[in-house]
Amino acid sequence: MTPNQVPLTAQEPLTTRIKICGVSTPEAIQVAAEAGANGIGFVRAKGSSRYIDYEQASALLKHVPDGLTSVAVYVNAPLEEVMALKANAIQLHGQEDEIMIESIKANMPETFVIRGFPFSRPHLNRWQETPGIHAVLVDGQSAGSGRGFDYEPLMNIRHTMTHPLIVAGGLTPDNVGDAITLLQPWAVDVSSGVESAPGVKDHGAIRAFCQAVREADQIRTSN
Repeated sequence: MTPNQVPLTAQEPLTTRIKICGVSTPEAIQVAAEAGANGIGFVRAKGSSRYIDYEQASALLKHVPDGLTSVAVYVNAPLEEVMALKANAIQLHGQEDEIMIESIKANMPETFVIRGFPFSRPHLNRWQETPGIHAVLVDGQSAGSGRGFDYEPLMNIRHTMTHPLIVAGGLTPDNVGDAITLLQPWAVDVSSGVESAPGVKDHGAIRAFCQAVREADQIRTSN
């Protein structure tokens, strides 16, 4: 764990957390940890180019070092599947409803829950008011596509948000600094922006992304 690194689920407000999503190799986990990432995402959504099955995800969990939060990402999976993998956090990114959130809270009370959705004011209002959510992840209209969204509507209501904000969608080492400056998120989430091909993580890009986040943090705190 680097000096700037704290778990994704920690509460210290000193740095923007970094989640590298769609990781599928022990090498990428190691690179992310050494670069200063705070969270690693395992995509458990079938149909995604980054999908890994239960056995693969379980094996990768053994390579996650202390201080790095493991996040299992699901899209419309049954509760039994969501509960099976013992990751530190769960990210729901489909049509899951409040009943699913309540079930997770009842069965896995210590698990950090992230609710992901494409940006819209109704979505944001809905999940801001839902008990059991620890953070909201605002994405582009198509998760994992590498396409972002217009930040201005979110900027206009950013001050009203009560949950920690994770920003995703089209982030790269070149533009993540702008997202941090404009939205001041609790965390940023990247997948395709640090890949050489769909599902193939580029180790140099992971390092560059983490460095860009830390540079943006330094600028923000110095102003």
